[in-house]
Amino acid sequence: MKIDFLKNTENGNCKINNGAKLDNSGALEALYNNSADKLFRVSYQLVGSTEVAEGIVHNVFCDLWKRRKTIRVDVPLEAYVVKAVKYASFHYLKDKVKRENNNMEILTLKPTFHNDTEQQLHTQELKFEINNLIRLLPNRCQEVFRMSHEKFMSNREIASGLDISEKAVEKHITKALKFLRLGIKKI
Repeated sequence: MKIDFLKNTENGNCKINNGAKLDNSGALEALYNNSADKLFRVSYQLVGSTEVAEGIVHNVFCDLWKRRKTIRVDVPLEAYVVKAVKYASFHYLKDKVKRENNNMEILTLKPTFHNDTEQQLHTQELKFEINNLIRLLPNRCQEVFRMSHEKFMSNREIASGLDISEKAVEKHITKALKFLRLGIKKI
């Protein structure tokens, strides 16, 4: 692995615990050359992928270079980059698990599309069964229910048309709905 990503960058001042400075790409390149193989092995053992491990090591060094002006390291720099690689590897694995869980959720969702023909057939069968149940109602109850739910007449209009009280209309509709609910549960 070569550290070309640090070439031709501006100088920075980052003090590390032994007093050295990361003020040029040479210092960071030396650290990279001395520890890259070890860092790769650490990451590879965690993530199990050569490409991912190389990318993690590369990203850790890029991040170190980008933050060279503000970073403060109070431990040996090699120990710092080992921890950074471990952290980045664990972060990668955490994100991977999240992505896999999201994919599993998507796969286990029931499809939202419907078979229109099947749906229409089911609706027609249900309407047929409901009409059969309505026919089983007493004549006056059946008449009131149909006026209310098929002709969309108000209780007052039904009462006036059949010359009965609004209270009687409400009782007929309540009786019909109760009968239909019980009948539909049996279907």
